[in-house]
Amino acid sequence: MMPRGRAMVPVWAAATGLALLAGVPSGAHGASAPELVNCYDPARGLVQRMVPSACTGEIVDESRAEEIDRDRRQARAARFRATEQKREELKRAHRSGSAVFVSDDGYLVTAKHVVDGCRAVTVQLPDARATAAEVVRMAADTDLALLKVDHAPLAIVELAPLPGGSPNADLSKGIREATAIGFPSLGRVVIRPVSTRAPVLGTRPLPPSPVPRLVLQARVHPGNSGGPVVDSEGRLIGILIAKLDRSAVFARVGELPPDMAIAETGRSVAALMDAAEVSVTPIGGPGRGLQDALGASVRVECQP
Repeated sequence: MMPRGRAMVPVWAAATGLALLAGVPSGAHGASAPELVNCYDPARGLVQRMVPSACTGEIVDESRAEEIDRDRRQARAARFRATEQKREELKRAHRSGSAVFVSDDGYLVTAKHVVDGCRAVTVQLPDARATAAEVVRMAADTDLALLKVDHAPLAIVELAPLPGGSPNADLSKGIREATAIGFPSLGRVVIRPVSTRAPVLGTRPLPPSPVPRLVLQARVHPGNSGGPVVDSEGRLIGILIAKLDRSAVFARVGELPPDMAIAETGRSVAALMDAAEVSVTPIGGPGRGLQDALGASVRVECQP
């Protein structure tokens, strides 16, 4: 048995040694930190702080370092703007939308923003042929445009009955069930029209214009613009022009609204055709059904 008191000496010494090793910093007491300089690497356009012996570039003063850093940030911002501009140019170059035949003479209605500023407009017919389209007229107070092609359509849509009263009357009265048709951009080229259930919620103006628009509960996408909205009998009640920016609404009010879309009304379509002196199909007659509305819908491409 070990004599009493001997076991504590090495344990205490070891503990003291650990404490000393942990408590003494490396190097001499009071040694100053090494001096750092601004080292400029011209190949990378970058200034870094380091010891002089490690600098393989140019040592610069604080003023020059700030100037280099400012130039670097500005160059990076310019590259970002150029990338965004190129992306926007590509988007414009591949702009597409939807349209619908409203006349046996080859007249179509679409959204004005789909064809505005285009050097050429092409319509993809239901039989897969592409044909040039002429922009006949653009509405002054709505987002509508009238096109013309030199081909007889396979089908057309007729206008639904127009409600009476003032121009600002609720045009949604009596209409609840509706279908939106178009060629949405879903990461691929859509060659056949896609239909979406679009219950009518009511009408409201879209500032700054006082003209009432249809408000629909529907999920639509870029490419749907210019497509028809038809009632249960396949008659035209509107033309899609926009969708609600749900993220913007959420950021403003803290609640995520349902998917909603905006459409110009059938009354605005009739006014556009009347201004262009294009005969309107009989309004309010029996509809030709959803299949004809699908057959009358086409894809529109814009070449800026």
